[in-house]
Amino acid sequence: MKQSKHLVLNTIALVFLTITSQNVFGQNLDSAFDNAVPVFVDSAETASNWPLTVRGVVVNTKGNAIRETSIAFAGREYRTNAAGEFSFETSPGEAGPLIVKKPGFRKVILKPQSRDLTVVLEPQVINGVYVQTGIFKNKNHPTMQNIMSLMKATELNAMVIDLKDDVGRVSEGLKPYVAEMHAKGLYMIARIVTFKDNIGPRKDPSLAIMDKNTGKPWEDSHGVTYLNPFNPKAHQYVINIAKRAVEAGFDEIEFDYVRFPTDGNRGSVQWSSEFTADSRTLAIATLLKEARRTLGGMGAFIAADVFGDTAYVKTDSGIGQRIEDITPYLDY
Repeated sequence: MKQSKHLVLNTIALVFLTITSQNVFGQNLDSAFDNAVPVFVDSAETASNWPLTVRGVVVNTKGNAIRETSIAFAGREYRTNAAGEFSFETSPGEAGPLIVKKPGFRKVILKPQSRDLTVVLEPQVINGVYVQTGIFKNKNHPTMQNIMSLMKATELNAMVIDLKDDVGRVSEGLKPYVAEMHAKGLYMIARIVTFKDNIGPRKDPSLAIMDKNTGKPWEDSHGVTYLNPFNPKAHQYVINIAKRAVEAGFDEIEFDYVRFPTDGNRGSVQWSSEFTADSRTLAIATLLKEARRTLGGMGAFIAADVFGDTAYVKTDSGIGQRIEDITPYLDY
């Protein structure tokens, strides 16, 4: 089943990154800003633990049922039915939060409740700016100060931060910085450059696309190595990084370069699997399916950057991206 009725093609620009297809120019900026962070729900019916059977319904602000809404609880992910209803069993004493999320709506987080739930989701518009990690961690940097000024003065209400950058560097210790941005009401997106990686394959060649002529990790026309999309071990390497991003508090995981390489002599690659359109798309879809299984139950939204031509070509364009194969595992 598809996670959303639409797929948004995210494009990182030098200045702005529009995460949804909606436009908020002209609307009240304060309300847009406040609408970014999740809603934490506490009520008179709060209990110490969840009941053994949790039931509820999810509706929009007009009272209409929202089907296929994600219900994340204790690392597990459930779905609402066509009537917006959900029901699942818990273990005795479970008291963690229940997270309700749907693309295009503001996430809701609930503490244990003793009664059946009626969850109302508000429409959400996210407009973000891409910020390099070094700048993000330095609030005195002129660019960071300018970005924060833009957050107050414009429709911007989100940040996209490199968690794993184009080189393959993985940033750690971001949790306090993410918490600070959440306190300001911002929606936080972790960008993970998935298979393009000039560090991991050199440290551990078993993760790499290999060159049959040299016996070393294959390099593209820019001298950059790639993780092997056919390799489950490479998938797990990326997913573990994404999991740490969710644990650091990011609201959304954005997988970039979630594809096979395009530049360089691919004829010199020693592929570890049959190199066909079907095998390539299966490899990319498998990575995103596993990411969904791991991260969806943690309450994170999941996105993938795809080439624009995937919207109208019938093949995978040689890179493993075919919208109908990956959409079931994505929110954006």
